[in-house]
Amino acid sequence: MITSPASKLAAMQFAYDGDLAANREIAHRIARRAAQRKTIFYSELVQGVSFHLPNVSGGSAFELGELGEWTDLDRRILGSVLGRISADSYAQARFLASAVAVSKTTSEPSEGFKDLVREAGFLRSSKADDFMLFWSEQLNKAFDWFESQLSEI
Repeated sequence: MITSPASKLAAMQFAYDGDLAANREIAHRIARRAAQRKTIFYSELVQGVSFHLPNVSGGSAFELGELGEWTDLDRRILGSVLGRISADSYAQARFLASAVAVSKTTSEPSEGFKDLVREAGFLRSSKADDFMLFWSEQLNKAFDWFESQLSEI
């Protein structure tokens, strides 16, 4: 049985996407920046966002990259949140919203985004040019969609 990328993405489980308020804030930051046709750095996405996850620190409040240092857990948490946001945006409007989020160092998406794209089956090629083309298409779809939704953001 061949499963479509859309159904694979919809079926994905994200271990750290349980803080709906934090997810909404990060999704809103992506939307506002994309409506301006600009990317947003991961550090900007989470700056000042307080997370409360039952499977991290017993549910106590914490921030990602608090000391300017990102831990592996911080990256997994943000990856889960961005994965959920992309799954939702793909279900709603057929684009991956997390394409808007990029590394401050490279101005490109992280390996986590690449992994999501490959795991869902959007891209089978391992060629860097093919990934960059796919990312560019997703980025432009996000820009167009959020720009058209500007009055609702």
